[in-house]
Amino acid sequence: MAGDDELLELEEENIQENSQDTADEKVKNDELINKFIINSPHILPQKPDVSDKEQTDISESSGRENEGFITETLAKIYINQGYYSKAIFAYEKLSLKFPEKSSYFATQIEKIKKLINEL
Repeated sequence: MAGDDELLELEEENIQENSQDTADEKVKNDELINKFIINSPHILPQKPDVSDKEQTDISESSGRENEGFITETLAKIYINQGYYSKAIFAYEKLSLKFPEKSSYFATQIEKIKKLINEL
């Protein structure tokens, strides 16, 4: 069983080499961590690119209606929330988008206008 003894010796050598490699890696990692701590690096926030151009207010677009998202349900929500002018606007846009239902939307607009006059 000389072959078994040789295999055991090879395995032991392999284990010792692996443990030495692991120990070397740990030392390298520790050195890297210590170097990082000593240097104490930090990230500075970038300064905005300020040019001579006027700065634009990007919040302006958030207040505008996006005509792609106007639905009948949105118009009804506007009515329930008391935003009658927005509801009328929505029904007008829907009337243009769906001409086959324009008479229905016109009726809804008239109902809103009557509701406004009752207030």
